[in-house]
Amino acid sequence: MRLVLVMLLLLSACTPEHPTTLKPVCPDCNVVLVVIDTLRARDLGCYGYELNTSPFIDTLAKDAVVFENAFSQATITFASHFSMFTSTYPSCSGMKMMGRDVLPEYVLTMPQVLKQHNYTNLWAAIKGDPQLPIEAGLGWGFDYYFGRNWSVTEQWLRMHPNKKFFVFFHTYKVHAPYTPKLSTLQRLKELGAPINLSDSRMAYNESNVTIRLAYSVVTNKTFMRRYLSDKEYSAYLKLGLDNMSVKDALNGFLGFVNTTLANNTELFMKSRSIINYGRYNSFFGQYNLSNANDLQILRWLYDAEILEVDEMVSELVDMLKDIGAYNHTIIVITADHGEEFGEHRHYQHWFIHDETTHVPLIIRIPGIKPRRVAAKVENLDIMPTVLNAVGAQPPPTVQGKNLLPFLLNISQISDREVFSEQYDMASIRTSNWRFTYNGVGKRNILDEIVPEYELLRITQNDDSPQNLIGLNHEIASMLNRTLSNWVSRNLACATPTHSDWWLKVDNATKERILKTGYW
Repeated sequence: MRLVLVMLLLLSACTPEHPTTLKPVCPDCNVVLVVIDTLRARDLGCYGYELNTSPFIDTLAKDAVVFENAFSQATITFASHFSMFTSTYPSCSGMKMMGRDVLPEYVLTMPQVLKQHNYTNLWAAIKGDPQLPIEAGLGWGFDYYFGRNWSVTEQWLRMHPNKKFFVFFHTYKVHAPYTPKLSTLQRLKELGAPINLSDSRMAYNESNVTIRLAYSVVTNKTFMRRYLSDKEYSAYLKLGLDNMSVKDALNGFLGFVNTTLANNTELFMKSRSIINYGRYNSFFGQYNLSNANDLQILRWLYDAEILEVDEMVSELVDMLKDIGAYNHTIIVITADHGEEFGEHRHYQHWFIHDETTHVPLIIRIPGIKPRRVAAKVENLDIMPTVLNAVGAQPPPTVQGKNLLPFLLNISQISDREVFSEQYDMASIRTSNWRFTYNGVGKRNILDEIVPEYELLRITQNDDSPQNLIGLNHEIASMLNRTLSNWVSRNLACATPTHSDWWLKVDNATKERILKTGYW
């Protein structure tokens, strides 16, 4: 108990004034948190995108509060989700690296708090996903882990119409590799995208040879029998991978690796390499990432994926309406981070820019009038806002702001700096500037050394690509001091614990893991 009190005192050093708690506006509301992995705000119609990639989400947004300038606190899935679930910065909670960090027990998650208020918590996301580690703390407070088979979650909801529920719905649908259906690409073309469907790279779907290569390995029973123990092989057979679609089989095998094979280090590493080769390295190897036309192809594949995830959200909301829950359910739609397509000479989400941190944040609370909000907010703000709305007290560890007073027109959101981080990188974003510490020795897609420090001017839609640090020393120095102080405060309250598995891995293996992408 003494240790817990010390931890809370330390945490208060980096926690802002506790959010104002108001009378709950929807005390009996259910809560659905939809996290669309890798979805950047600028590619949605309700955020000004020229293609109609998100017709349903755009319609839903008209019945909700749309935060035009919401930013994630990390550009990797692991750290960003823990930040959302706990309303703490990764450097404060210590939750920065997958496979190593475990959430301190004194940091409560949103599902844990909701459970104290008689919510039944449903996990509608991949089970065994190392980016969403149930055992490391993200799954604390959940009652059921249904995996990403939405129909199972739907069945439970239909069977328990009087239960108050929280649903965490997560999808990697728009995450690389981008594999939309050809019919969806055709739809995107009809919407105005000048797509050349005869380009073989536009057909990177289940018939593509590189994904088939990985699929042929993970479904090869003879190959697997050679390497798996009797117990492991029995678990592998139960997956039924050869009866799944290619993409589902690869994801299913990935979950098997992360759960059943986690203690078999040699086989674990070999299996992960198979997946990463088939899904990522081969995929991006088809494109010249310094070529604008190739990057545009990737962008169209990504946009087509958004069309497909828009349908998923539509089905989810239709189900809520069908079971009579829509009118008393808070719906939050957001993303853990965005994506880059050549901007700043980067791709995917390995660096901190608006493209990788500016995320959609759409919150529908029954009884709250729809509106658009231009003020900057953070994904940290989701937890205290939702908890206050349903009448649950946010724990003292939260660092986010309760937005409910603003939504009720009781107060205004003051202009604020927002912060994001990734591993050894950290960034501060103001209305006019983004200042970032990138670390040393990193390279872009042209194999150029990335500057250790960047000062970028904010344009209408994103960061300007030009580093202006040499022309604005005073601004850079001021923002550097603010960022450094922020980092220091967070590190002062960080008391991470670590899982045994990562500590047992030698340094050479760790390097190989990190170079494959997430691992």
